[in-house]
Amino acid sequence: MGIPKFFRWMSERYPLCSQLIENDRIPEFDNMYLDMNGILHNCTHKNDDHSSPPLPEEEMYIAIFNYIEHLFEKIKPKKLLYMAVDGCAPRAKMNQQRSRRFRTAKDAHDARLKAEKNGEEIPETRFDSNCITPGTTFMERVSRQLYYFIHKKITNDSNWSNIQVILSGHDTPGEGEHKIMEYIRTQKAQPDYDPNTRHCLYGLDADLIMLGLLSHDPHFCLLREEVTFGPASKRRSTELANQKFYLLHLSLLREYLEYEFQECRSSFTFKYDLERILDDFILLAFFVGNDFLPHLPGLHINEGALALMFNIYKKVMPSAGGYINEHGVINMNRLELILLELENFEKEVFRAEVYESKKQPANEKQSFDFQKYLKTFTDDIKALTVSQKEFYVTIRKFLSSRDLYLDFPSNLSSADQRFIRHLASDLHLSCAKLTRVDGVEHLRVAFKDLSFEGDDEVEQEEVEKILEKYDQLPLLDEDQLKQEAGFEDSFIQWKDAYYRDKVHFSYFDEDALRDMTQRYVEGLQWVLFYYYRGCQSWGWYYNYHYSPKISDVFKGLRSNIKFEMGTPFRPFEQLMAVLPSRSSELVPPAFRELMFNSESPIKDFYPNDFALDQNGKTASWEAVVIIPFIDERRLLDALHSRDNLLTDNERERNMFKPPTIFTLAENSQPSMFPSSLPYIFPDLITRCVERPYQLPSMEGKQYLVGLCPGVYLGAFGMVGFPSFHTLKHTAELSLHGINVFGNESKNPSVIVHVQDQRQMLTNEQLASQYIGRRIFVDWPYLREALVESATDENVVYQKINGELKQRELNEYEKKSFERKVSSKNREYNKRFGVLFGDMRLMLQVRPIKGLQYTQEGALVKAFNENVLDDYPIQLVVDKIAIDDPRFIEKEAPPLDVEYPSGTKAFHLGEYNYGRPAQVIGCKNNRLAIWLSTAPGLDATWGRSLVEDSKFKQRYYPSYVVAKMLNLHPLLLSKITSSYLITVGNKRENIGLNLKFDARNQKVLGYSRKSGTGWEFSDKAVTLIKEYMDTFPQLFHTLTTHATKDNVNANDLFPKEEGGKLTAVKAWMKEKEINSLYRVALDEDALDTESIQMIEEKASSVDSTYQVPRKVFGVPRYALLKPCQTKGLLHSQTFSLGDRVVYVQDSGKVPIAAYGTVVSIASHQLDVVFDLPFMSGTTLDGKCSPYRGMQVEPSMILNVTDPQFVVTTRAGSARKNKLMSDATPPRPKTTTSARLVTEQNSVYSTPPPPSTSAWAKNSESRSSNAQLLHSTPSLPSGSSKPTFKPNKKSSQPNYHRHSNGHSPNQRGRGGKRGGRSHRPDSGTHDVTKKLNEVQIQN
Repeated sequence: MGIPKFFRWMSERYPLCSQLIENDRIPEFDNMYLDMNGILHNCTHKNDDHSSPPLPEEEMYIAIFNYIEHLFEKIKPKKLLYMAVDGCAPRAKMNQQRSRRFRTAKDAHDARLKAEKNGEEIPETRFDSNCITPGTTFMERVSRQLYYFIHKKITNDSNWSNIQVILSGHDTPGEGEHKIMEYIRTQKAQPDYDPNTRHCLYGLDADLIMLGLLSHDPHFCLLREEVTFGPASKRRSTELANQKFYLLHLSLLREYLEYEFQECRSSFTFKYDLERILDDFILLAFFVGNDFLPHLPGLHINEGALALMFNIYKKVMPSAGGYINEHGVINMNRLELILLELENFEKEVFRAEVYESKKQPANEKQSFDFQKYLKTFTDDIKALTVSQKEFYVTIRKFLSSRDLYLDFPSNLSSADQRFIRHLASDLHLSCAKLTRVDGVEHLRVAFKDLSFEGDDEVEQEEVEKILEKYDQLPLLDEDQLKQEAGFEDSFIQWKDAYYRDKVHFSYFDEDALRDMTQRYVEGLQWVLFYYYRGCQSWGWYYNYHYSPKISDVFKGLRSNIKFEMGTPFRPFEQLMAVLPSRSSELVPPAFRELMFNSESPIKDFYPNDFALDQNGKTASWEAVVIIPFIDERRLLDALHSRDNLLTDNERERNMFKPPTIFTLAENSQPSMFPSSLPYIFPDLITRCVERPYQLPSMEGKQYLVGLCPGVYLGAFGMVGFPSFHTLKHTAELSLHGINVFGNESKNPSVIVHVQDQRQMLTNEQLASQYIGRRIFVDWPYLREALVESATDENVVYQKINGELKQRELNEYEKKSFERKVSSKNREYNKRFGVLFGDMRLMLQVRPIKGLQYTQEGALVKAFNENVLDDYPIQLVVDKIAIDDPRFIEKEAPPLDVEYPSGTKAFHLGEYNYGRPAQVIGCKNNRLAIWLSTAPGLDATWGRSLVEDSKFKQRYYPSYVVAKMLNLHPLLLSKITSSYLITVGNKRENIGLNLKFDARNQKVLGYSRKSGTGWEFSDKAVTLIKEYMDTFPQLFHTLTTHATKDNVNANDLFPKEEGGKLTAVKAWMKEKEINSLYRVALDEDALDTESIQMIEEKASSVDSTYQVPRKVFGVPRYALLKPCQTKGLLHSQTFSLGDRVVYVQDSGKVPIAAYGTVVSIASHQLDVVFDLPFMSGTTLDGKCSPYRGMQVEPSMILNVTDPQFVVTTRAGSARKNKLMSDATPPRPKTTTSARLVTEQNSVYSTPPPPSTSAWAKNSESRSSNAQLLHSTPSLPSGSSKPTFKPNKKSSQPNYHRHSNGHSPNQRGRGGKRGGRSHRPDSGTHDVTKKLNEVQIQN
């Protein structure tokens, strides 16, 4: 089904299901699953114009690696990462794959022809996205790269080294998402399965929602990119770090669906079971769309088809006697009840769009009003036919008889069947379809309670009222009967025209229609088996391009359904089954001729021209592709006749292989893993081992259906998995105007009403109870927070020394409170669909930031001192059932336990602050370390460049610019923003887009906003002046219209409107106006020129030089381990140009890599690193490839402005000596001797240092590539250091932590004495760039 439409419908109906991922406010997950094909398509061909030059293949691989890393860093699974690439699919899926690939190839061909016709430059080569199909050489290369990447990450990244990674590649049969679900199903059947396993599945397909629900695991989330609609979809950044991701919480969706069907609790005559309702929901969704069967005509998600299915389900199920989906098997009798009601819907569609429209003028044709039909959906009967009157009389007599049941003829029309079922339901009778011995089916009505002992007077009164109602119903008169007969005849003729047009047989051809409907019903059962049990037939497929009409599907319900398992197509067989001839280069040369040769026995399988039928859909991609179905026998015979022409490599590629499991080999010797892309990626020293993976045996076991025993639900669910049940509430389905995507929804939504359980307490009592207390906010997702104060419309409450104090609000504060109340009400009411009454009291809270380390090494909770949020008292949760293990405070472990020998860390002492170190021993509660010193390391040059750049870059207030250019101030304001003029019925922009007031954005290097207004740089003034000089007449005319709100193109270009406007747009394109980089007003960032200067400076000096030295007497708080960075470094402050070092041993950036801060936002920093690395980006085009990365403050250590320095006596003495020698002062290295003088300060422990240098040339590459991430052993005891000590240095090689050491003050890159290892300088062309980088990564 169409994912944008389904996702939008679901988000508006159940508005709290999706949670934006920000600041790690998500649950922990055990297992993460990647449906890889979405990633492959995103990273290889983001542009769909089919005429752009392709990315170099190595860039595709790096983009794939980056995407996987990015998703992994979002979720951080604790146990498993399962990566599933689509393998050979069942034939039922190949129909869709074939249609998509034929359409893709045709669109690409047409786009290139159009570009050539328009004179556009066409690249010689293009990327054929059809290569993302099992069996192609491209997919074989992708597999090799993934193996390389997994080895690299497990060896070098601490977050990957502690989990299992399973890769199910293109050479393992099955669709990616179904291979994932097979893994989950099989694991759940094992006796040791944890029922509270936490799953996260990434993928773009709407079917994943259904697959997640049918797992019946409440701790299940779907991860996906933000879905935007309208103009917002065109403003998205290309930088992956700026992409928003959402978690779809199936725990909340389950509860929403429970509210959707809550009326069934009282109406069902059988046991109510939410898990069974979820199973039925999945089956109902198949009718609206799936990947294996065409959708039923007239059922469109965006028009409310699922809502219609829900209404019908609620109506017919009380008399159904049980659920439709019986653990993956369709109960055909109960499904028939749904189909009978859908027939009535189909007739209403026909009545509105065809039958009644015949009476209207051609220009007044009406379309079916889906929403009106849903609102007026009713069972009320206005009049009876003669046959219905006879049935009513028969049933009335039966009520007063002593008969056990009443049988009806087998030849009833669908309308009469609906009438009898409806009447029986009203009269509290059962009605079921039975099959006689001769196979004939008929309806039977019977009493539900056969004891005849009941004396329920209330029920008897209801029955009497119903009988009285039916007694008074009139019979249809003769004109009405004729009209109904005419309608029925027209309806039949309408269906006949459909079948003749779409499938080329008549409605009256009973055998053909029966075959089609039986095949469709078989398809429904095949899909349900596929979801619940895996593929039950590799060869079955639906051999029609269209579905039957809804009212005819029931004709196929009585077929005898049997499936033969068969075997999947081999990779080359699938290639030939799904690829068009325009993609022939993707198939082995031995088979290509079969696509083109006129003598080929299968030439007809590969048409270049074919019809596209929209078939009632609006989007072009939804069109039906009319191409022939593959005849399996003919295809296989043709291919087998040429098997002998395949090469050995091709035969290997055509074989199936099992998935591979990767783990860290902790105790084995490292081995060499050859480069997957020689001359681009280096060889790896790997500690990862791989072996074939087999699913656990199912012998003697059965797949588990429904909830696992022992699972935690609702308010007692696992931490981070939201539930409405943490607060007392009710819910209802109503038309509420929910606004999720910028426009109010016209469809009903489930609205949650939270009950105020504290209404008996006064505001003062509530303030006294909650201020200073830890609570949980952000309901229903919940996060811990500390209450600081409380406010109502008149008073603010605070506690001072434990005593509650009140202060009256002034007028400004009262208005501010009113605005907050209005904003919160609007947010909860219209965005979230949550109502909770009057907002009488709001709590001001500081959300939890995480755990942080004390100086003694203990972990304590830290609340964000920079954030004070407001929350209504009604939405506060006092406590939760299970504490979040991520925020449990802990005592400090013994020093030798926390820092065993070999621990890598970073040094926080004045002496070489931020340099890598490694623990070699512990004595007297002090540590001995090897410290990687860096004599002469200059940490100030970044700031110096920034200051020089700012000095050269002048900005002028807008009124000064207006005077400089002799321009009307209002015109300057308009022309520097988006200036829209009217051209016919369109709006065109002739503004320079240098400022964006509404979006609070500026353009780097061109504009900024101060307290007095907008200011513009010299570059901006030059650009505006060039615009004025190029089009003087335009600006003369604009000046006369400066105060006019709406300007028409005719006012500006009265004589040759089109030509001059085209020239203006061409000039803007030449100046790349739309490419100017925009940032938020509060974002402090360098422009591209300044960043280029920083890159040049970093390339001219050597940040890899190091001298290892032993240091003794190091206290716990003078080291920072990578695992401790979040507990300390988040509070750092930064300035543009600050030099930083990456201090985590996980993520995309190599540990201990140096870089420079080039942009500062609220929660993120943009850093340009000195050396390129595999996962590096361009920061949206601001820096060179592979150099940039957006990082959090806790990932890096500021070495220009050290803020966690451990001050020592020796360090102070050294500083004094330097000052007395009148040498240029070093940058400030301490904000205060916090660890010495401030006993209450909080510090984190440091990470293990890296001991190798970063090589900058190919000679040092092989020897140093693995040193940093393979955690090499540093010298200990009397063994020699890895790098030889500087023998010419007057300083000793061994130091106490309190001893001084005078660093060499020469600039980096200058000549140094000594025999320490120092890499030679080398050239750095683009092809070697990543090779140098991989050494770090």
